[in-house]
Amino acid sequence: MKVIKIKNMKKILYTGLIFLMLIFTFSCEKDIVDKVTLDISKVTGGTIANLSSSSYVLTYAKANDNFETITWDSTDYGYPTSITYILQIDVEGSDFENAVDLATTTDLSAEINIEDLNNVLVDDLSQAPEVPAAVQFRVISTIVSVSLDSVYSAPITVNITPYDPDIPPIYIVGSLQGWSLDDAIELQSTAPLIYSGFVDFETGDVFRFFELKSWDTGEQWGFSYFSGSIPAAFEDNGDSDSNFKFGSDILGTYAVQVDLNTKSIAIEKQLFPSALFLIGGDQAWNLEDPLALRHKGGGVFEGIETFTNGNEWRFFESASWGANQWNYNTFAEGTIDEKLSGPNGGDANFLFNGTTGIYKITVSTLDLSIVLEPAEMPTMYRVGGFNSWTFGESMTWIRGEKFTETSELVAGTEWRFFPESGNWGNTRNYTAFKNVPADLWSGPNGGDLNFLDLVSGTYTITIDVVQGIITGVPAK
Repeated sequence: MKVIKIKNMKKILYTGLIFLMLIFTFSCEKDIVDKVTLDISKVTGGTIANLSSSSYVLTYAKANDNFETITWDSTDYGYPTSITYILQIDVEGSDFENAVDLATTTDLSAEINIEDLNNVLVDDLSQAPEVPAAVQFRVISTIVSVSLDSVYSAPITVNITPYDPDIPPIYIVGSLQGWSLDDAIELQSTAPLIYSGFVDFETGDVFRFFELKSWDTGEQWGFSYFSGSIPAAFEDNGDSDSNFKFGSDILGTYAVQVDLNTKSIAIEKQLFPSALFLIGGDQAWNLEDPLALRHKGGGVFEGIETFTNGNEWRFFESASWGANQWNYNTFAEGTIDEKLSGPNGGDANFLFNGTTGIYKITVSTLDLSIVLEPAEMPTMYRVGGFNSWTFGESMTWIRGEKFTETSELVAGTEWRFFPESGNWGNTRNYTAFKNVPADLWSGPNGGDLNFLDLVSGTYTITIDVVQGIITGVPAK
């Protein structure tokens, strides 16, 4: 009988314990439900503090500065919890339908960069530069771990005038690119009225700065304009256009900075080469017939060539076996086009494994990248008095910017080269070439700096514009 009583007593205790646990669980669940199902409409979102001004004008000069540190109050949900805040901006009157998130944080403040804010206004909210825009800020409060609607603060309104983020460049035009406006060298804006870029200089180059690619419109700045510091290599050419002359014998690529605020110029010689040649199977490994790549600035070179499947090649600083050379291994840690493989042979050459054809090759000696893309065959036209200044057939393309033709020279006749048929603004005149054979041509002649034939007869003319080479030999 005792055993039965003990068992009954255990059953009673067990049943009571279960009953107490159910009561406790019900109380906790009811408490959680009461909190989770709180009335969000009665929760006040983080109120944004007034900014230091109601009107702002953003400027490019202060693009890297902080616009404002925007602050707001903590949102009170009635119990402690982790809150994520999203700071938004939109145009006044749009009810935040096109709102842009400026910051997401668990803090009660956010710093906004002027350049970032300006880009949002112009690019995302389509506000016109230099025109005041009425915009609104608001803060959204969310609790990620609980399924509750977001809480929105009351917006604040301010007027902000954005600046134009697309600051146009200025240009260098001169003998270093044949006085061609189409080939004008860009100096990009880095701050208001401050411009910089990379330029290849050789002794005797003559040039000046242009606001626009135009002879007739826009400002032009020559030696006489700059009253601030000027590098010793930039000499006064002493002509009526107040051109500069590069007077240093230290040739190569220079970083050029022009400050129109202080009317000063600074230059710095760069370590990467100003010339780059591709020599290999497609050039019959002939040092006298390399692909001369044009330096586009910033260590980026371009050229057009017929690449043949299975041919090997490498880069040279000059057309000489003793020159500095760069092979596949040089670019191994960079980005090499998939149509190239290597290293090949003892010289670690590149091997072209793509489809034979005409390609443009783009090489960056700074980030060690090589890109090959299909290209059209280049053209070049010799136009002058001998053909009544009309565009006929293109010269025969060899490679890069190298062309040849056999035609008549007529003593006393002027002419020059044009890369595009019918485009009179894109020209290669006498000044685009070095060491012009003095027994064949004189120049520059006239306002267009033409060649002038000194002899008559049938000649084979060969040019390489990148190297500035022109030759003429009597045709057989």
